[in-house]
Amino acid sequence: MIDTKDLPTLPEYVLQKNAMSRAIYSCSSDTRKLIAMAMSLLPLEIKNKKDYTVKFTITDFLKTLKITDSGKKRELIKSAVKEAGDFKLIFKDELEEYEFMSLFTKGHYSWGWDKIQYTFNPEVVEILNELKGFSKMDLIEMGKLQSIYAIRYFELATSYKGLAGKRGNDENEWFFERSIAELRELFELQKKYKATQDLRKYVIERPIIELNHAEVGFKIKPEYIRKGKFLHAVKFHCKTTKAGEINISPENDEDTELEQKYKKMREKYPEEFEKLKQEALTELNSDFFQSKFPPEAKLNIAELKACEALLQIKKK
Repeated sequence: MIDTKDLPTLPEYVLQKNAMSRAIYSCSSDTRKLIAMAMSLLPLEIKNKKDYTVKFTITDFLKTLKITDSGKKRELIKSAVKEAGDFKLIFKDELEEYEFMSLFTKGHYSWGWDKIQYTFNPEVVEILNELKGFSKMDLIEMGKLQSIYAIRYFELATSYKGLAGKRGNDENEWFFERSIAELRELFELQKKYKATQDLRKYVIERPIIELNHAEVGFKIKPEYIRKGKFLHAVKFHCKTTKAGEINISPENDEDTELEQKYKKMREKYPEEFEKLKQEALTELNSDFFQSKFPPEAKLNIAELKACEALLQIKKK
């Protein structure tokens, strides 16, 4: 049974080692948010074995990340809690040597008492503490993101934010780069999205559009690097934005090909677009999706779905 005494106050952010942000792993978005919540409660200085164990309520988890509470959302969290217990990190060094490690040694949850408890693997904590570089990630900003790939770009970009204004970068701007092969490995996609065009659409462009509309404090613009006719790598250009700001300055913000197609669809077929958007909103407001997406995300998702439907209709 979980001790209900001395539960922590709600955290606002997690100080995460950059090595973890850049590690190889895959999980659901809810699982990743649970892990971020657990890490935010881990003491910076471990003094005894008890410090490896963190506990929090499901209610506080939802409040911290500003996730809409509902019965269906709690069912999704129930699955995520179990997945988090089996979560593994894969660290890869410069010599291309790999180390596989479980993040937790033990987990306990009680739906009746509304409590979750995890015990971190001391080996993982020690390894992370030995590595230099960490980033401060806002939990509310992470809570806005629905796709695991959007969350991965959020933590990756944040882990390189210290390069803003350095190494030739303008103030408040930075970038990171990954080859297509590295992205497949990083997100464990060896068996998914085998066609590069599918990977580009579902793993790069869609998540970045989601992140850019979520107002997480910065925006990302992908630059595609080719070798001959093949897509070889992506350079992710990042720039901080002011609170509430929607766009990067026009001279620096070239839309991706997918965003350009969406703009054309909206402008060329406004009535059809609006009809499809309303249909998508109706679906997102149904009982099944009601708790899955926060209100501020539904309009953006509906517009994306409407544009995709229009593209398919006009292809016929």
